[in-house]
Amino acid sequence: AQDYCLTWTRVKGEVKEAAGGVNFLFKQWTTQEFVFVPAIVYDGNRFDVKDIKYPPYWYDKSEWRLDMPTTMTDQPSLGKEGGGKIELNTGNASTPLMAFHSPAKQLGWMVLTGQGSQFGNHGFSIEEDRRRAEVLFSITAPAVREKRVGGTGFPLSRDKAPDWKAGDTLVLNFRVYAFKSPAVKDLLRRFSEVRTDLNPAERREVLPFSEMWKLLHRICQQDRWDESLNMYCLSKPGSTALWNSIWQLGWCGGGQYTLPLMMQGDDDTRQRVLKNIDVIFSKTQTPSGLFYAIGNGIDFGSFGFHEVFNYNETFVRSQGDWLYMAQRQFQEIESKGGTVPQAWMSGLRKQADAFVRLWDKYGQ
Repeated sequence: AQDYCLTWTRVKGEVKEAAGGVNFLFKQWTTQEFVFVPAIVYDGNRFDVKDIKYPPYWYDKSEWRLDMPTTMTDQPSLGKEGGGKIELNTGNASTPLMAFHSPAKQLGWMVLTGQGSQFGNHGFSIEEDRRRAEVLFSITAPAVREKRVGGTGFPLSRDKAPDWKAGDTLVLNFRVYAFKSPAVKDLLRRFSEVRTDLNPAERREVLPFSEMWKLLHRICQQDRWDESLNMYCLSKPGSTALWNSIWQLGWCGGGQYTLPLMMQGDDDTRQRVLKNIDVIFSKTQTPSGLFYAIGNGIDFGSFGFHEVFNYNETFVRSQGDWLYMAQRQFQEIESKGGTVPQAWMSGLRKQADAFVRLWDKYGQ
């Protein structure tokens, strides 16, 4: 690894909207290079794109396919055919780093920097020139993007470089790594080793976990338990919330957050958790073995957002959440000397068998 420190100082006079930066130009570039920015760019995001608002879902049944390629919403991408440009700021990445793996050269390259300067977050840019077979990686201080990454799409960034006066100084530190990388996993392994080198983690002891537990426990008992349903809800009982904001099987729903309540709650809380689990098994399991994943405590549906899906679809994620978290809660019951009802055990086995049937039939 090689460390660099670039410094800009305005000696005299003033200048409007100026930023510093550094470029890294690579030649003999192809679309086979695996471009990586942690948490936001993988393989250059050279995937199929579906321009759709959140939550992304294929409501049109004619678009469903078993051989679905990796598909994303409209996000930063170098393009499947290359020649694209990605503009980010360091806040888009889990670590302020850009990298690539070259399968032909079996080479890995990374540049790691800090989060930003007194002017704000640094900017990242990756731009391919397909005609010249080149790519340009850039760090700017601060970020000055034309457009920013939105939830979906790219609104204007409103980034603005700072105005400088005499005596103003900007320092940009970064570290460059070049190493053998026979496979993508070697790039990712090296990243995991160095990701905190310039950005060590700092503890922020703002609120003790014990106090946070008291707050959340009180909310769950006072504002999320519905005695008439024997269920924990996602909203206050009696509210006019939609089904997916009343009860969900997975995600942050009633089959999930009961585990800490069972582990840390008092006897009354544990009894409520057991009642909640019993309702899930007695009211929401379908003949297939899978479970309904949303409901209002009386009626339930496969899944949905603003309303139940039209074709009885459900999410693998919601089902998998429950398959795992139910077992964790079973373990907790047994660790306290309790016995898991046979109906619960057989019900969960039925769900697991449904997953096996799906895999045996479709291979996914």
